Amino acid sequence: MRGLSSEQLGSKLFNQLKNAQDVINFLGLEKFPGNGGWYKLIYHDVAKQCQECKRKCEKAHSTTALHLFLKNTPNRWFRLDSTLIWNFLAGAPLELLLGSDNGSVKSQILGNNFKFKQYPLTILPKNCWGKLSSKGEWSLVSYCSTPGIELDKIEIAQNGWSPA
Repeated sequence: MRGLSSEQLGSKLFNQLKNAQDVINFLGLEKFPGNGGWYKLIYHDVAKQCQECKRKCEKAHSTTALHLFLKNTPNRWFRLDSTLIWNFLAGAPLELLLGSDNGSVKSQILGNNFKFKQYPLTILPKNCWGKLSSKGEWSLVSYCSTPGIELDKIEIAQNGWSPA
């Protein structure tokens, strides 16, 4: 009998995870500061020097992270000066509400059930308000952003506020 490749072993182990706490432990996720959920920074590409003006760079070129939302995770509206590309990975579908300053709100469901119009990835445009919530016990997603995200630059709305 042949042994399992590292990819097969990783997939087999991940499929044996029974609940959100197993996923949090397996992936080494930490509490997300400020707006609920769990996360792990995967990549944060900061240049040492700006290519345009040759001064020290303050902004990352890109950021990639894992994010896990539990059912009923307290989550407020937020926005960034970066575009976020959200990718569904595992668990229950995740709803992304997109809100504009003119009061309109649109819903996108991230998931893997195409029959129910769930999408494996969606985009939160730069300066658009967003709010995320798991539609089940937990949802695991990743995001990539360009330019990168600085956590202290995330604009988080007060509890109860909505763009609608």
